[in-house]
Amino acid sequence: MEEILLQNSLNKGPHISMSFGHAYRSHSKGNMDSLFMEADQKMFQDKRRRKEQKLVRAGR
Repeated sequence: MEEILLQNSLNKGPHISMSFGHAYRSHSKGNMDSLFMEADQKMFQDKRRRKEQKLVRAGR
């Protein structure tokens, strides 16, 4: 992640970004769809959080 931020600071654009989500259950057998949905939800939460932080830094 630090390498991406460095590259973005050195280059004028387009900038690279990355979002990820994860989910874990000790017994996921037969529950993979719900596990993937949970990971997706966490990824989109991360994207929203970073977008809001970017807007705050930009003074909006």
